[in-house]
Amino acid sequence: KAAGGILVDADGRLVESVVVRDVLIYHFMNGTSVTLRARNKGGVAYGSFNDLRVRHAKVGIHLLAEDGSFVNHNHFQGGVISGRMVESGLIAEGPGPCNSNTFNNMAIEPPNTRDGHVIVRGSKTNVRMVGVRLEGTKQDPLIPMVSIADGSYNNVLEGMIGHTFVSADFNLNPDVTFLTYKG
Repeated sequence: KAAGGILVDADGRLVESVVVRDVLIYHFMNGTSVTLRARNKGGVAYGSFNDLRVRHAKVGIHLLAEDGSFVNHNHFQGGVISGRMVESGLIAEGPGPCNSNTFNNMAIEPPNTRDGHVIVRGSKTNVRMVGVRLEGTKQDPLIPMVSIADGSYNNVLEGMIGHTFVSADFNLNPDVTFLTYKG
């Protein structure tokens, strides 16, 4: 059981325009499959991640901007996060700016996650997810599929969701509009 997969670590520097395409990331049960992390006044920006296939991990994708650093404007197109996900499929969090990261036409469909499939934390953090499909056939009905916390605002989430609900301040996030097709 490996501790992690792809790590883009901006430690006191700018890392930009990373391109990852058509990669299967498999069985990182003790860690995260894809991490974009900025620390010590570093930044990760303008990355392009196309058709990633994440299968079985502790966390699928983790975007983390420490205080004074940023993770901004990275794009994930297509791809799937599935299989066993211990904690979450996607985590985006500050306290530094972690915003305008986009996820288009992606499926996040582990049977269940401990903390929810999508977690957004921090007042300077938001995500844009369009055309996504979220499904959790064995998800605890008391755990939200999507959790937007800590004053995060201007999140855009649109697509299909099955098996539980979204937890967010919808006054700060009016563009969270999932259709549900399963109950």
